[in-house]
Amino acid sequence: TQAVQGGLLELAKHLGGRMTESQRRDAIRSYLGEARGTLERLLMLVRWALGSHAHTSGLSGALAASLERQDAMRRAADDLFHLHRTMPLGVVPQHDVLAAVDILSS
Repeated sequence: TQAVQGGLLELAKHLGGRMTESQRRDAIRSYLGEARGTLERLLMLVRWALGSHAHTSGLSGALAASLERQDAMRRAADDLFHLHRTMPLGVVPQHDVLAAVDILSS
């Protein structure tokens, strides 16, 4: 938009000189063509940015879901590790029953 504004200031300076009516019309048409092209490119950029924002918001939702799954997998791995570590405690008796009977009977 600065280019359009700069072009408009140049046009105003240019039109201030001695020109015929057809030269003025040609200068105004030339400026309008350049300004329109610049503004159309800006409009396309804005539309692209809005479209890419909608696309990235969907990606951010997928990323959040992926991170939640990763946390759940990490918790499950930790739980399995602790379960594996405590399994031998469930298999081995806490007290040696035969030694206790032997001590009690003596």
